[in-house]
Amino acid sequence: MRTALFLIILVASSVASANGGVYMYDFYSGGYKFTSVSGTISHIAEKGEGAYLNCKSNLFKHSLYCHAKDSNGNRASCYKYMDYAKTSRILGAINSASSVRFEVGEDGNCYDLTITNGSSYLSAFFR
Repeated sequence: MRTALFLIILVASSVASANGGVYMYDFYSGGYKFTSVSGTISHIAEKGEGAYLNCKSNLFKHSLYCHAKDSNGNRASCYKYMDYAKTSRILGAINSASSVRFEVGEDGNCYDLTITNGSSYLSAFFR
């Protein structure tokens, strides 16, 4: 299983420049399909190849919404309802993020959000 996961990551990394800085791949866990999405904000801004990755946190609705598209036209989006404290913490991190990684479940929910800003990161596990 580890070898297969490594190969998936290796393949996803090898097509990085072709996807405008947004990387997407599908995987299965516990019988459910997930789509992993990641991107470096500065790389996406520099490339401008029609790719985007964005996450928005709404304090009033206590929610997080992420959506992305790579330059090949693949799209993914997810939504997650959270409590106020987690929403406000993620909002601050997203505003200064340099890279974002999240997983989308078949149910449309966001899972395993990781926000990186330089050497620090915030990781929120929603499973």
